[in-house]
Amino acid sequence: PSLHLAWAAWCALALIPVLNSRWARLTMWSYPIATSFGIVVTANHYWIDGLAGLVVLILGMECAKLNQESVSGNETHMDGDVSWFLADSVTSFETVSKHPMHIEQIK
Repeated sequence: PSLHLAWAAWCALALIPVLNSRWARLTMWSYPIATSFGIVVTANHYWIDGLAGLVVLILGMECAKLNQESVSGNETHMDGDVSWFLADSVTSFETVSKHPMHIEQIK
């Protein structure tokens, strides 16, 4: 599977809900489209590899949703909204950046 395309699609899905401008949201979709074009034209992948990459992305996001539900103990009703995924990432980043951890502390 093409994780090039999966990454590009994930970036679009994660950023589009937080972009204010309609133009910016439409432009963000050009990233996975251009990536798809690029991986096929440069012979890195066949188009079916791109499709498989999107399946991997969907499975990964579903696993993340199930994990979030099991950790929180609540069912989340996302209805296709992936902003929860970005919000959790931003919250985690802010928590880590406020409480820096050194490598020695991890061991």
